[in-house]
Amino acid sequence: MIVIQETLRVVLVYDDYEDDFRQTIDENISPKDNIYIIIDEENQKTRLFIPESTPILMKRTIERRVSSFLKVGFPLDNKGLRLGANYKFEVVASQELAKDSLIKPLIKREGIQEEIKPKPESKKPEEFNYKSSYKNGYTYEEYIGLMKDENHKKKYESYYSRFTLSPEYLDLLSSQIEHEIKILVIGASWCFDCQINITILQHIVEKSPNLEMKIIIKEEYIHLVDLTNAGQRIPLILFLSPDFYKVESWVEKSTLQYQLYGNLRKIMGWDNPNFTKEYRKLFIKDYEKFSKIAEKELVSKIIRTDALLSTSTRLHKH
Repeated sequence: MIVIQETLRVVLVYDDYEDDFRQTIDENISPKDNIYIIIDEENQKTRLFIPESTPILMKRTIERRVSSFLKVGFPLDNKGLRLGANYKFEVVASQELAKDSLIKPLIKREGIQEEIKPKPESKKPEEFNYKSSYKNGYTYEEYIGLMKDENHKKKYESYYSRFTLSPEYLDLLSSQIEHEIKILVIGASWCFDCQINITILQHIVEKSPNLEMKIIIKEEYIHLVDLTNAGQRIPLILFLSPDFYKVESWVEKSTLQYQLYGNLRKIMGWDNPNFTKEYRKLFIKDYEKFSKIAEKELVSKIIRTDALLSTSTRLHKH
C-alpha cells in the first residue's frame, strides 16, 4: 500500500523468505533487525537502512535490488508509474558497506548524488566467553517461546513434527556417548537453515542424557559468528567440552544442501530474483533426503567430539 499525501513516500521492507522487497505502510521499523528502503518524493531522496550484521552475500543481493530502483525507480502500479529514479541516495549502514559496494560504482556512473552516513563499527571482543554465553542461552522450548512472529514459530513446529530420528542412532545416542557435550547454537528465528537444522538437532539432543543444547540469538552475539567463506552463516553449531572449550563445529547447511544450492546457481544465475523461492521449493520437495544427510553429519560431529574428549588429559585428571 502507498501512503499518498501531497507527495509520495514509499516504504519497502526486505522479506528474506521471498528474497525481495515488499511495500508496507508501517514506518515504525527497527533498523537494528530489518533491511528497508524509504523513497521520499518530497525530498527527492532514497534511503537504504541495512543492519551492520547483514551477511556479505545478502548485502550483495540487496545492493542489486536497490541499484535498479536508483536507475529506473520503483514501480508504483501496473500503469508504468515509477518513483525514485535519480534521487539522492543515502545508506544508513556501516562504513565497510559504504566503501565496498555495488551501488557506489552505479552512483558514479549514473551521476546520482550520494550521501553516506556511516555508523561507528562495534568493537569485537578479544575473546569470546563460551561459558557465560552458554549459561545465558535458551533451551529449545524457551527459544521457540521467545518468537514474536507466529509464522516463524509455525515453521519450527512444522519441521520438528516432520522429522523422525533414524532408528540406527537411538542406541548410540542413549548409551554410547560417554562424555557430557554442551552444544551452543547461534541462530535466528527467521533463518530458513535454522528452522531446518535446529529442529533436527533438537531430536538428536532429546535422545541422549549426555547432550545439552542452548541457543543464543545471532543479532545479540554477532561477534561470535565466524566468517565462513566470507559470510556470517547460521546456524553455527559449536560442540563444547564440559568445561566449555570448543571441540567441533558445524555451520549452516549439510554438504548435499550446499551442492543443491551451488548447482542451482549455475543453472539460474546469481542475479535471478526467483532463485531463493525455487531453491527452497526443491529442498522441501526432497526434505526427507536432505534432512537425513544433515542428521548423519550432526551425529558424526557428536561422535567425533566424544572421541576427542576421551583423549583430553585435562578432563581425566583425578
